[in-house]
Amino acid sequence: MFKKGFKKKKIRNVKGYFTVEASLVMPLVIFLIGFIFYLTFYLYNRCVIAQDTYALAFRGSLCSNFCCEKSPEEVRQFIIGKSAGQFGKKYMGIAALESSVKVDKRKISVEASGTLAAAFARQLGLENKWNFGGNGQAERICPTGCIRKVRLLKKGMDSLEGRANNMKISGIEAIY
Repeated sequence: MFKKGFKKKKIRNVKGYFTVEASLVMPLVIFLIGFIFYLTFYLYNRCVIAQDTYALAFRGSLCSNFCCEKSPEEVRQFIIGKSAGQFGKKYMGIAALESSVKVDKRKISVEASGTLAAAFARQLGLENKWNFGGNGQAERICPTGCIRKVRLLKKGMDSLEGRANNMKISGIEAIY
């Protein structure tokens, strides 16, 4: 009779043990999964903003539609016009996205930044808002001007090679 009562008491403890474990472990697991989601949003936003800023700088480096007479202000306005389409709505969990464009005669720089509001960060002792940003830079080039310069250099090299060959031939003839 003593053994039966002892077994029942042991079974009751086992049932309570699983309930207590689940009540402690499950909120922790759910919290960590949510935190991992916010962390992936943050990393995704950092990668995409770096890609977008470089793409905008590269577009501007082509002298905006291959027209080399554009002033830096015209190129700047061209990039600003394209930025809304480039940035789009692909960023996750952000409140706002800010960008700036700097253009001079030789270089284009596009900077952008945003803030991700992480809901679970305060419970971990982290800041509630995570800032991310990107900076894309490209040299301002004119494709037609570059092609002309390369052709001119090639012509100059060909003429130098021709002169060098003529000098070798005339030098050999002088020896004989």
